[in-house]
Amino acid sequence: MKILVCCDSELVREMLALALGGAGHQVTATNDPFALVANIAGAGALLVDASRARQAVALLRDRGYLGRSLLVGDGAPAELA
Repeated sequence: MKILVCCDSELVREMLALALGGAGHQVTATNDPFALVANIAGAGALLVDASRARQAVALLRDRGYLGRSLLVGDGAPAELA
């Protein structure tokens, strides 16, 4: 599956890319949603953090992205709730 990752945290981006890539997925990870536009074709999932969610989801949907969008983050469970 082709997965797009848009996250400000470089650590979270790299961990997601390593884990998903190791599981056989094709991963494109960046902190800039505009950089993901060229990779929309065939993408089945967008993993995005709260700081980029509105912009990234709106932009990619506007450009034809039809996959699922999932919110990711790092921090204490109470902070993420």
